[in-house]
Amino acid sequence: MSIYHEGSRRYQDRYDTRRLADRLEERFWARRTIDESDRAFIEGCDMLFIATADGDGRPQCSYKGGEPGFARVLDERTVAFPNYDGNGMFLTAGNALLNRHVGLLFIDFENCPRYIHHYRLVERSRFVPKSECRTPAPTWKTRDWARDALPAGDPALADGAEIVER
Repeated sequence: MSIYHEGSRRYQDRYDTRRLADRLEERFWARRTIDESDRAFIEGCDMLFIATADGDGRPQCSYKGGEPGFARVLDERTVAFPNYDGNGMFLTAGNALLNRHVGLLFIDFENCPRYIHHYRLVERSRFVPKSECRTPAPTWKTRDWARDALPAGDPALADGAEIVER
């Protein structure tokens, strides 16, 4: 089973890239498991992008970030990462329940060989949970339009919660 469909093949034939595309598929896509090199890369990343689609095929892409190692390789076919307190919409998780076709994109912005702009980490988000301190709540959760709709137990509702503007 190829990753290419009729649309991909039409462009490959038009631009004479079918042989190259087949070689790239053979070299990088035909492998269906996560090896040790992949594991080291994935577990060293502090962010990923996840693409999902709902039950009607409408796409959605989200950023997920944390401390390096927040994404873990559980076995040769499984990557897990936490679902941190967010906006409560659960678009990504909900889509994945209905449509198991999910894409994960891990990027090394400092060492990618081509076309990826080089960026450097300035500061990690203070909202990423850490075991050694209490995670602050974002200011938007304390605003009138949101506060009364927060779920029970939301950190923004806790007495003495640290509220932080981004």
